[in-house]
Amino acid sequence: MPARPPRPAWFSCADPELHARRPSRRSTAPRRRRLTGTNVPSPKHQAEFAGFAATGATNAASGSRSLRLSAAPVAEEGGVRERMAASQRLVDHLEASRARLGAATTPAQADWIIRNAHVLLQCARNKSATAWGVRDSSMAANVVWIAEEARKGSKVVLWAHNAHATKNYGGMGKWLADRYGKDLVVVGFAANEGTYTAKNGENLASDNVLRPGPKGSIESLAHEPGLPRFLLDLREAYKDPETAKILQSRLLMRSIGAMAMDIQFDYTAILDSYDVLAWVDRTEASRPLGRLGAAAKE
Repeated sequence: MPARPPRPAWFSCADPELHARRPSRRSTAPRRRRLTGTNVPSPKHQAEFAGFAATGATNAASGSRSLRLSAAPVAEEGGVRERMAASQRLVDHLEASRARLGAATTPAQADWIIRNAHVLLQCARNKSATAWGVRDSSMAANVVWIAEEARKGSKVVLWAHNAHATKNYGGMGKWLADRYGKDLVVVGFAANEGTYTAKNGENLASDNVLRPGPKGSIESLAHEPGLPRFLLDLREAYKDPETAKILQSRLLMRSIGAMAMDIQFDYTAILDSYDVLAWVDRTEASRPLGRLGAAAKE
């Protein structure tokens, strides 16, 4: 089997398994992750590699999952560190066993198995007290892996919340912009009014209301022309210094996550955050499918 080329320096520095910048402000209790539905190979059970790869390949081909991660509470940070260490040992073992794993399955399956082990480590690190930035750098590292494994000349369309897609410091988009430069185009989405799906209390609801943009906000300015929808290439703003100055200032722009929010707007330097603005003046909430959809109707 030909030697595997070394990882680019960028991947090493962005790799979430190696990177954490400051503690998260969130107070979410740490949780541990365990792997189910697949056999985790050990040094004494190399023969399990084939079964491990076959399971991963079947799940990947079905489009359902590659790994299933389930969670259980961890009482203290020491438990999180223990699971991080265990995940790191698994990654180190699989990386060192890449040639044997590839020979027992295929090189492509070996890569897929090892990447899933990295994802397991990412999950463990994301629950540590020093996890700030790990989630976005993890997503960026996984996107780079997918892009590099794809057919030569392939392009990637990646859908994410504005807060993750942004090219501002800490966002997944920033990591990818540093990697791909002008080959990356980040589209920010905005709407003036309508409804949206988010968790309201304990339940998922699709009747949450988008409040019209306040005066001077991105939403207010985009609503003014009266167009129902448009795409605005923000990069053209650099041709007009006065316009660029306005869009680089901190204007209010809507930012809602998984939870329904009464305070819906935050200050955003839109020109530094996105390359294109996708505008829909009025939008309707997504309609959850399956179990989540049934729960939303109750």
